[in-house]
Amino acid sequence: MRFSRWRRTAQLYTAVLAQDQPRVRKLIAAGAAVDRCDAALRTPLYLAACRPDTEIIRMLVIAGADPNARSSFGDTPFYKALTSEAGTAETVALMREHGADARLMIDIRHTDDYDRTPLHYAAFDGHLPLQADLLDTLLALGSDIHARDHAGWTPLHAAAGSANPHAALTLLEAGAEVEATNFGRTSTDRAR
Repeated sequence: MRFSRWRRTAQLYTAVLAQDQPRVRKLIAAGAAVDRCDAALRTPLYLAACRPDTEIIRMLVIAGADPNARSSFGDTPFYKALTSEAGTAETVALMREHGADARLMIDIRHTDDYDRTPLHYAAFDGHLPLQADLLDTLLALGSDIHARDHAGWTPLHAAAGSANPHAALTLLEAGAEVEATNFGRTSTDRAR
C-alpha cells in the first residue's frame, strides 16, 4: 500500500470518529481503504456502527465495507450496530442489504472473563434501542438460554436483575427455567 493511501485510511478513521460526513465522502473517493483494520481489528464501519450517523454507514457499505468483518473482540460491525446505544433499525437494515449475516456477527458460545455469553448481555442491556431484535436474533441462532456465568446467573437472572420485563418474557417464551437458582435465588427473587 502506498504511503498516501495509508494516510488517507488513517484519516478515514479520524473522520468516522468525528462523524465528519464531507471528509468521509472525500476520503472514500480518494481511495481510502474502507476495510483496513486498526490494532484491535476494527474497521471504519465498526467504529461508525457505534455512532448515530446512518449516512456515514451508508457511504462505507456502498464503498464495499464488510459488515461481517470480525474485530479482535470477536464481534462484527453488524453486531455492534445491534448492541450500540446509537443503533437504529435503519442502520441494521442497511447493513443487511449489504451482506450482513447474523450467523457471522458473534460466536454465541463465546464467554467473557465472567463466563457471560452475548445472551447474558442482551438480556441485561434493556436500554438498547434494538434489544428485542438482538434477543430474537441470538435466540434464533441457538444461544443457550440456560448458560450460567461465574456467579450462577442465567440470562433470565440477568434480565430480572436489570428490571427488564421484555427480555424476561422473551426468554421465558423461549423456554428459560423460571425456577433456576443461583445461591438459592430464582429470577423471580432477583426481580423483587
